[in-house]
Amino acid sequence: MLDKVTIRKFSDLSGYSEDAIRSKIKDGIWRENQVYFRAPDKRILISLGGFEQWVKQQFTKTSVPHLKIQSNYDLPIQTRKQNNAKGLKCSPPPLI
Repeated sequence: MLDKVTIRKFSDLSGYSEDAIRSKIKDGIWRENQVYFRAPDKRILISLGGFEQWVKQQFTKTSVPHLKIQSNYDLPIQTRKQNNAKGLKCSPPPLI
């Protein structure tokens, strides 16, 4: 199977518009000889493998660990009692 495809074909495969692909090249977001290549006739070809590597690289750069929200129920009983004394509730008031 071919690893390098034309911008039009890559657009069909990836869902990126042709303009978006050209912008990524022009703006230097995608590196030449990694994500895209120039054929001997100067036509730009997109590397499917290079694109996948770029996606993985971007994913690891922008990923952040999930935030952990601590509830009062995760706290020791003594701490919960202290929080309740301060007006911090462990649960909503009962429905009447």
